[in-house]
Formats: sequence, C-alpha cells, structure tokens
Amino acid sequence: MKDHFIAFMKRIFDNDHAEPAPPLQEHEECWYLPFFGVYHPRKPKQIRVVFDSSAKHQGVSLNDVLLTGPNLTNNLVGVLMRFRREPVAIIADIGQMFHCFIVREDHRNFLRFLWHRNNNMDNEIMEYRMKVHVFGNNPSPAVATYGLRRTALDGEKEYGVDARHFVERDFYVDDGLKSLPTDEEAIDLLQRTQGMLSEANLRLHKIASNSVAVMKAFQPDDHATGFKDLSLGMDMPPEQRSLGLRWDLSKDTFGFQVNFADKPFTKRGVLSVVNSLYDPMGFVAPITVQGKSLLRQFSETVKDWDAPLPADKLSKWESWKQSLRALDGIRIPRCYTSASLSTSQRKELHIFSDASTEAIAAVAYLKVKDSSNRTHIGFLFGKAKLAPKPEHTIPRLELCGTILAVEIADFILRELDILIDDIKFYTDSKVVLGYIYNQTKRFYVYVSNRVERIRKSSKPEQWHYVPSEMNPADHATRPVSASAFANSSWISGPEFLLDQSEETPAEIFSILEPDKDPEIRPEVKTLITRTKQRLVLDVSTDPENPAILTPAALLTQKLGSIPVPPGDFKSGNLCYYQWKRVQHLADCFWNRWKMEYLSTLQGRRKWQRLNPNIKVGDLVLLKDQQAARIEWPMGLIIESIPSDDGKVRKVEVRVARQGTVKTFIRPITELILLLPCGE
Repeated sequence: MKDHFIAFMKRIFDNDHAEPAPPLQEHEECWYLPFFGVYHPRKPKQIRVVFDSSAKHQGVSLNDVLLTGPNLTNNLVGVLMRFRREPVAIIADIGQMFHCFIVREDHRNFLRFLWHRNNNMDNEIMEYRMKVHVFGNNPSPAVATYGLRRTALDGEKEYGVDARHFVERDFYVDDGLKSLPTDEEAIDLLQRTQGMLSEANLRLHKIASNSVAVMKAFQPDDHATGFKDLSLGMDMPPEQRSLGLRWDLSKDTFGFQVNFADKPFTKRGVLSVVNSLYDPMGFVAPITVQGKSLLRQFSETVKDWDAPLPADKLSKWESWKQSLRALDGIRIPRCYTSASLSTSQRKELHIFSDASTEAIAAVAYLKVKDSSNRTHIGFLFGKAKLAPKPEHTIPRLELCGTILAVEIADFILRELDILIDDIKFYTDSKVVLGYIYNQTKRFYVYVSNRVERIRKSSKPEQWHYVPSEMNPADHATRPVSASAFANSSWISGPEFLLDQSEETPAEIFSILEPDKDPEIRPEVKTLITRTKQRLVLDVSTDPENPAILTPAALLTQKLGSIPVPPGDFKSGNLCYYQWKRVQHLADCFWNRWKMEYLSTLQGRRKWQRLNPNIKVGDLVLLKDQQAARIEWPMGLIIESIPSDDGKVRKVEVRVARQGTVKTFIRPITELILLLPCGE
C-alpha cells in the first residue's frame, strides 16, 4: 500500500494538482484535511486517495459548512435504460474528472494537507494545499458535472448537438454509456465527443464496446483495462462493469456474480448479504424481495442490529442464501430486442402489477414491431417491495400494485427518450379494475386518493384484466426459487404479447358487489322537501357556470327536482352520517350565500377609478392566507406583465426568505403596495 500511495501522490504533484501552501496572512482562515487510501475490491493494485472532508474538529467538518450545490447527476437507472436501446453499445470514462476543475486561489487554504517534502518519506512534513476539486468534498460532483456540461454547451456548434446530448444525458458522473444503431455512428460520436472534451483538458478514454469495429477505430491507450494486449476480433474481450452491472461484451448480455463473504447471522449480516445483490433494473427483483421479507421476519423478535438472530431461523436463511448461486447462470440481453428501436414501426409499453400479503410488484416490457412486421418483446424494468404491515386487505394491496405500475410508466416515459405509441396496464384483480373504471360510487379516502393518482397517469380504458397464471408480476409476490426463476415469464414476458393478432378486447369493469364493498361510502338518503325554485340571482351568461342559484339549490346543493329516495329508511349509523352531511351542507350554504349573494347587496367600487400600474422596483407585501399578516413576506417587483389594455394585472416578484431567493408570478390582487419605486 505504501508504494501505491506514494505513486498516487506523485501523480498529484506531477499534474500540478497540489502546491506548497503559502504562509497564512493575519485573520486568514484555513482547514486541514486528513486523507487515506481505499481500494476497489476488483482492483487490488489501484489505490484512490480520499481527502476526508467529513472529518470533524470541535464538532464541525468542512462538508458541514460547504454548499453541496444542485444535484446535476443523471438518474442511474435512466442511463442504463437508454444504454439498452440500440445494438451497438459503448462505454467510456473521463480520467480524474474532479481533478480537471480548478479551485479558486482564495479558497485553496480550506484544502490544506500535510505531506512529506518532495514526496520523499524520509523528508520532513510540510504543508500543501490542493489546487483542484477533490473526491470527498460535497460540492465536487455538482462543480464537475456543471463544468462538463458547460464544455458540451460551448462545443455544441463545432462538434454537434448529439455530442452535447451524449454528455448531458448519457453520463453518470464520469461514466458515459451510449447505444447506437451502427458502428459508424458510434465511432463518429465518440471521436467528436473526445475532441469536444479535450478543449477543456478533459480526456475521454477507457473505451469498451461490443463492436470490434468500434474498438479498432481507437488507439490502445484509449481502450478500457484488459483490452490493450488483446487481438481484437480473435481474443475473448474482458467482462466490463456498466454502472455496477456485469456486461459480457462477446454475448452482449448482463449477468450476476453471487460472491458474498460469510456474514454473521445478525440483522446487520443479513442486510449486508441482501444488499450485496446489486440489481438496479429489477432483473431478479422476485428473488431479492424474498431476502428482504426474511429480514423483516427475523427482525420481529430481535431489535439489536448485532444481536444473534433466533437459531431456528438459520436453516431458512442458509437455504435462501445458497439458492442465490443459481443466479450465476442467468443472462439478460443488454439490448431490449434484436430489432433497432430507431427503425421499428411501433413501440408499446406493457406493465403488469400484482400484490400479496408479502410483496407488491410491477414489471414492464417493451413490445416492438420491426420493419419486417415481426413482433419482439423485451424486459424493460421491474420492481418489488414488501407489503405494508400490519396487513391490508387484498384489494388495497392490489391497488398499491397498480400505483407502482403507473409510477414505473411515468419513470420510463421520462427516462427512455423514445416515442411510445401505446401503453397498456394489466392486473389480475377485477375488484381494482372496478375501482378504476368507476363513475358513480364514492370511495373512502384510501381508495379515492389512489384511484385519483392512477387516473392522473392513465385512462381507465388502458387497464385490462389478466389471469393470475398469465401475470408475470405474480412471480414477485409469491415465493419462487432462484433455480426456477431463470425460466419464468418475469424475464421473457408473457407469451400472449407475442401474438401478432393480439388485440386486447375492450371491456368495461364494474364494481363487484358494491353493497358489500367496505371501501364504498354509503349514500345518505334524505326525505323529499319541496322548496321554491325562484331565482336568487340573475341567470349567468358564463358557459362555465350554467347552474342557477335558487333557495332549493342553496339548501340541498342539488339542481332540479329531488327524486324520492329508494329503499327503506333505517336508522343504524345514519345519525352520524346525517350530522356530517348537515355540517357539510351548512358550510356549502354559507359559502355560496357569502360569495354569490351577499356581494350583490353592495355595489363594487373596484376599478371605478384609475390607479397607477405597479412597476418594476416597487416594494410590495405578498398576501398569504396560510400565515398571519405579520408573517406576510415582502417582495420586490422585477417584471410587470401588462394585459392587452395596458393595465398591469400580473407581476413577477422576487422574495427572500431565510437566505433563499425565489421568484413568483402573482396577480396584483394578492399584493399590497408598500413603497413605490423612487420614493
């Protein structure tokens, strides 16, 4: 380790990334950073020196007082999703990206460290300071990512908008992943991106690809580790890691390597093993969720993270842990389908959901019709999570599954960056389908809120019924062994999607046994009351408000005549519900009486005299109905927005609260002028 450490520090000094620290001036502040070396488990000869900005002195660390900056990092799963779109895949890395961005000279004293003079362990210790951003500082990712994207923006005109898009959309920190339809497009894009980044002294290298032609287009010094001594096209290319996933370039597949060290049978040890199976895409979610379920079972009686778990549970745990060995043989194609998405005729998204008392799951597939009219199905994304405890009813759990399905759909549409022609959802719960299609019944809050969320991202006609035995999400909600999982429909998708003539028949679902469903609010039955239907106000000409206001409408909140209530009038809990109904009617009565009728008793004086427009620079008070008047914020007008008649009715106002500056668009009716500009 000593030799590796000295070699790393030598590179820092040779690259002019550190300098001797000058004497501190009077009243000048500084900070000293401890640092240490870390090794990657798969790179035992490659050390990374980390400056510990989280080390505390007198209860404070450098990271505690540094602003982190905005999160500019792309979503890791989104980058991987886009990496799977096309047949030619490339990965590349920016060398020492954090060290490529200079720290202002007046800030460098906060990056001081102690090291041997001239990097000689026999020499005395002296003070140095870093000149570049370091790994371990909270702001470093935001600074480096901003600098990288600014380089792409500046180089767009010369190197192309696609090169800029590659940098902005397909990098996860310093790792770039991209898939393209042809070798030529991949080579051209990589070469232009290399040129663009080199303008800012950023080196794009460590290139790897499933295409031999792409690899031959670049010098060996630009190849990823393990390629430099290979005969391209003859030797087997080394396996690569794509943001943590094992990528077999020769077969162009993702795989798993289960190699966890022995851990004690404690909550912490079990959690370590469960988390060691890295699976961001949900390829083996039905297996990993079983480990999480076991951890929850084991934790019911043991609270201490390091206390031994019950001995009678050990065999169950060992059985599941050893079954993971079967995952070594699972191979998932990197590319969604053998057909290029860029030339396909049609692309559809099919998402299945399911739930049980143990787990909730959803899985998505991409259905592609290629230029030859052939249908292909590819696994896109899957997710499984533990069902909430204490146990909910099965309909509620199934409803949670459909929520997960629409959340996955929203995420895919946001991240995949392709045009989807159609989206279809499937569940094996006809009860839930009745909830989604319902137009007449009112639900209690739990179901009502979730149905509203589902309808926000989908339409009822997009939802279809699938029998449980044909639902691939069923594999994640009921235990399946790792050995049997490889041949399950979770990875391959249900066979009926491959049917060329498959067209889900239109079907409207009704609520099953609505009189017995505990999620449906009972209807309040009222006796008929005849009231006068005279007008309280003139009939409105507003097409958005066709209803007329009458005493009957105020009292009953209903329009037209009141039908005789069906059925027998029984007491039961009706008194309670009637009380709530009366309170609601009273509130509605008062609101409508106050807002619609009382205002007619006194003529409006507003706008009867001309007032000067609010203008830029005016100091105003913003009305906030949720706060006391003494807490209303002050703001400064930074832009006035005149209407067609020249009168300003909306403005843009800047407000500072607790050190945070925000801007809002507000109507002038929500503002109080405190001090006009210039006074």
